[in-house]
Amino acid sequence: MDLERVSSRGGARPALRAAMRCGAASLALVWGLLGPMGAHAAAPKTLLIEGYVHTAAGPVVDGSYTVAFALYQGQKAVAPFWQQVGAKVEVKAGQFAYSLGSVTPLDMAALAGAPEVWLGITVGQDPELPRGQLHAVAFALHAASADVAAGLSCTGCVKSSALVWDGDLDLAGFNLKAQSVTAKTLNGQTVVAQEFVGDGSKLTGLNVKVPSGSCPSGQVVTGIKSDGSLSCIKVTQDAPSGSLEAVSGGILSNEFTHIEVGPDPNVPIPDNTGLEALSTVTYEEIGAIKSLSLSVELANSDLSKVSMVLLPPDDKKNGYLLCDPCGKSGEKQLNLTFPSPTPPQQGNLGTWIGKSAKGTWNLKVKDTGYCIVQLPGNEKYCDVGKGIDGSIVQWSMTISTVSATDISAKGQLFAIGGIRIGGTSAPCTSKLAGSLRYVGSAGLQLCNGSGWVVVAK
Repeated sequence: MDLERVSSRGGARPALRAAMRCGAASLALVWGLLGPMGAHAAAPKTLLIEGYVHTAAGPVVDGSYTVAFALYQGQKAVAPFWQQVGAKVEVKAGQFAYSLGSVTPLDMAALAGAPEVWLGITVGQDPELPRGQLHAVAFALHAASADVAAGLSCTGCVKSSALVWDGDLDLAGFNLKAQSVTAKTLNGQTVVAQEFVGDGSKLTGLNVKVPSGSCPSGQVVTGIKSDGSLSCIKVTQDAPSGSLEAVSGGILSNEFTHIEVGPDPNVPIPDNTGLEALSTVTYEEIGAIKSLSLSVELANSDLSKVSMVLLPPDDKKNGYLLCDPCGKSGEKQLNLTFPSPTPPQQGNLGTWIGKSAKGTWNLKVKDTGYCIVQLPGNEKYCDVGKGIDGSIVQWSMTISTVSATDISAKGQLFAIGGIRIGGTSAPCTSKLAGSLRYVGSAGLQLCNGSGWVVVAK
């Protein structure tokens, strides 16, 4: 490729003229490089290449030719810093024009930083033609872009690499706003932030204990003590109220309320026979008692002659004296709840907190005075023929527990690995209503409150 400098064909458009031979055809190119168009004009982003292709007989046939362009930082450079391959150049009457950078953007920084820039052209599958050097006009592309960056109207077009601080930055009372600030040292009288990220282990001047340590196997964290150590508990019957809910975000709970009602209403009270009216409730193993209450409703011609005792499962003799007498002279109706708001006359039901409620609880009521049926209103309670004076109208026990075996889940329960339902030989009662069991060949059974019903085999 023989190069010779020729005069520009239009203003500040210096050009290179080249004669290149490719097979039987020769390629002559004229490169016109667009320069700046004024201080306030938009900076050009391309280099325009103009030329013509001819053979000895004249212009080549009109059509599209595949050409590759490349820019190098030196005549002997091995690899280009910019290239456009597979460019389709339209030739008409032997003439063509192509803008470098119209498909693959030019690297303006490389243009500005290179001591010299050379253009290489490859036609079709032929080797690259001898390179031609670009001069001042190509660098005007970057210069024009730099002029815009320096203009007062520019917004966000100055790269951080172009800034060098030679002293403190004084914002003259204005705020510094940034999405992220990274600094080796940050000094300030007041630091205001919506969020602090980090473990805080290197902060000074704060009266904060960083949590440390771990819980033993089988225990979970329920809080942090004042010295920074962890407070741990077992999520079983010794767990305090709300512990499982706390560690599961309120989704799981092992706290349950169990209400047992006296099986028979209106249990007759013997009228001064030395015998006692007796009614019982029975609890299965339901876990450790968290709270306990007893509600009783009595009817008698004279409650001042009536006493009432509760016998827990482990005590068949003394129990808790709920009231003696259970009312004033002539008072006939009683409706009380123990131990709150009415405490037992003797004994403390609170001693059952943390214990198991399993077993039979007996309520005994004794009448030590005869019913005088002749007194107004007594005929409603007295049955002289049967020796009865009133009744235990109804009673119930409410026990809240922290279960060591049962867990309730709020909302629906999804088990990715499936759910295995164990078998049980317990009879189906109201206590087990809604329970499922799997019994071998009998299949899957559901307790409806009175019996086990097969739902699937």
